[in-house]
Amino acid sequence: MPSTPMLSSGPTRCTTTRSASLAVAVGSSATCASTSTCAASRLFCSSTSVEARIRCRSTTYTAPPTPASPTATAAAITAISRVRTDTTGSRRRRLCALLTVPVSSRRARIRVRRREYKSSLTTRKWHAAIAAWWNHGMEEPDRPDDEELLSSALGVPRDALRLISREPLGSGTVAGFQVTHPDDERSDPDERGRSEGHPATSIAYVDTSATTVAHETGLVLDGVARVWTHPADPHLPALVPAAFGEALGVLLARLGVEAGGPPEFVAYRPGRRAVLRVDTSDGPAWVKVVRPRRIERIVEAHRALEAAGLPLPRVRGWSKEGLLVIAQADGVPAPQADWEPGALLDDVERLRERFAAAETGWTARTGVPERLAWYSERADDVMPQCIAQIARVRAACALGLTAQPEPRRTIHGDLHIGQLFLQADSARITGIIDVDTAGQGDPAEDAGAFLSHAIASALLTVGERGARRMWALAEAASRRWRSERVNALTGIHLLGHALAAATAGDTARARALLDQAEAVSAGEPVRQPE
Repeated sequence: MPSTPMLSSGPTRCTTTRSASLAVAVGSSATCASTSTCAASRLFCSSTSVEARIRCRSTTYTAPPTPASPTATAAAITAISRVRTDTTGSRRRRLCALLTVPVSSRRARIRVRRREYKSSLTTRKWHAAIAAWWNHGMEEPDRPDDEELLSSALGVPRDALRLISREPLGSGTVAGFQVTHPDDERSDPDERGRSEGHPATSIAYVDTSATTVAHETGLVLDGVARVWTHPADPHLPALVPAAFGEALGVLLARLGVEAGGPPEFVAYRPGRRAVLRVDTSDGPAWVKVVRPRRIERIVEAHRALEAAGLPLPRVRGWSKEGLLVIAQADGVPAPQADWEPGALLDDVERLRERFAAAETGWTARTGVPERLAWYSERADDVMPQCIAQIARVRAACALGLTAQPEPRRTIHGDLHIGQLFLQADSARITGIIDVDTAGQGDPAEDAGAFLSHAIASALLTVGERGARRMWALAEAASRRWRSERVNALTGIHLLGHALAAATAGDTARARALLDQAEAVSAGEPVRQPE
């Protein structure tokens, strides 16, 4: 693979406009010409438009945004949103997780650690309830949920929050909320985030992962959670400069790439990664933002797989801060191409063999089996009417995972039709993308990912011909790859899709996905619903 340019460090200057200043350079400090370093950001959106910009709301980029009021901050510190339950069910460990006291403590009576906001009456009541539970065996107190935490942190009512996503991260979760600001002019003083007849909204995240980050970008409740507004994701420090046209233009210029317009968000998983598309003078480029500690491994994976002859798009540049710029893949995206299910699966098999021949010395980043318990427990919460069916899916998947796996080899890690590019008039694969997860792993992982995505896509496809073709692909893949482990992994993926649909309020689709998860995990062949 030819030498790939890496973004260099150096200050980048900007000019402050009425509402925003933009200058955050990857791998460097950002300097605002008029005041000081630019601060946290907020994404305003409505039903008709999305406008993103950075606000100068504090003196440094890493400083938390100013809370709505001191009482809101004091209240927020009381919200302990989740108990980390270990395999032994130890009350000591659960209590220590609640109070962020080291597990190694041997005291029979644990002293509640005093915090900066110890004057809060709610805090004292909460700590007293915890102490009573531990010392006297009283009933475990209720824990404030993410909505209560965010409501207190932002100083908005709970009915102004709408849950839009929740995913596992670290030892907790990251939950995304749309926050409505109908009457608060401070949320959008120049009204640029509003469209006629629509209130301003922002996207905020509550992160209880306890994952260490280099710099905080929002409100931090020590030992409890952190809160940030999109796109100021503390796990992805390169996301802010990548999300705004002027700053991204500076980054691309360092690589000799001329940006032709603002970036467009294609995908975003909070705390994990984001993908943006930007037009350039040489055609579309894809900007991928990941955790900084992962970037060198991803670049290494591209080199190893390209050396094995896999048709990957060219890496145009990268930064140690977690930013990767990739060229457009050759061919047409598979969902838009004209293919026949059997011929496409034949070429997917050949692609998998080429992956197997690649030399990788690291483990694939999949973690699908570990998600089963988390998906099941959260699905119980959002689909209480389906608890019995969820339990059957969980039991069948757990049983299937006990089957002996095939020998480990290099796999893609998240293989599905959306990752493939094809020759326009055939099913020949000309490009494969998103190899971030590639490495040594169970071959059944790729089969399960492909099959589950085909089923989920079939349920989403509009139009009889397109849906029939996608169901034919899912049915053919099921016949070809069906095994106990593939069935189990497919069921877990589908359970995750069902959970996402239910969280988004699409109850009908969630039930359809859950029905498919139950059938596949039980070993039944995939069939299009009548």
